Amino acid sequence: MKVILNILKNLANSGVHFSDNAENSRRIILSNSMSLVFICLALPYSFWFFYLGSLFMGLMVVPFISLFSISILLNRFGKQNYSGFVLIIGTAFSSYFYASVYGGESGIQYFLLVLLPLASILFSKKQHFQRYIAMAIIVFTYLSLEISNFSFFHHEILSTDHLKFLRVMTVLNFLFMLIFMVDFQLKMASYKQLNLNQFLNKYGLTEREGEIVLNLCKGKSNKMISAELFIEEGTVKVHLQNIYKKLSVKNRTEVVSFFCVIP
Repeated sequence: MKVILNILKNLANSGVHFSDNAENSRRIILSNSMSLVFICLALPYSFWFFYLGSLFMGLMVVPFISLFSISILLNRFGKQNYSGFVLIIGTAFSSYFYASVYGGESGIQYFLLVLLPLASILFSKKQHFQRYIAMAIIVFTYLSLEISNFSFFHHEILSTDHLKFLRVMTVLNFLFMLIFMVDFQLKMASYKQLNLNQFLNKYGLTEREGEIVLNLCKGKSNKMISAELFIEEGTVKVHLQNIYKKLSVKNRTEVVSFFCVIP
């Protein structure tokens, strides 16, 4: 179990080293974490479809899991913007597909609502265009289902008990995703509220080293830090080397990721 948890944690942090500030690091971690959650949620559904004797529906889980995996890979190679879109598109299309097949009574279409806050978190304020496009995709997907009255090339009829089970699971998954995002945001907020004294005591840094790390997390360069703290740029480099040694990291991006991993 510990090995599996370590693997999941490493996957959640894939691509963080490409980030130059704490905000982007948190978005990368959230994107990876949500992809992993969607993969973990999709697998039980696949087995359930096989149990119902629907080979087609069970196999259709595979391309959607592949999209979520691609999202993680894109982050791993430093393509954060593309990763966010793949995650949103994968979730929107999978919701559209299964809602169309099982109809509006399944309630699957309402799962799209959880994607709206996710889209607003995944893209920064500077990426407002990408954020609006992602939200537009979600809204368009939902409206397409409602306007078309869930018309699709393939439909499957579930028994009353199976349909009730699917509806209950959809609600539970919806609540789980909301709780996951809220919990994640609270953890990240607690990181930002960590005061300087706690920061220094926890990692054995001097007050000056702590100030430098906090500025690194704001995405500032050595030159900007030297101007901010009224010290020479060479002094900043010396402090950075001491910080690397104390934290057992190799570069500034690893310093940022060190303080942005999920607890």
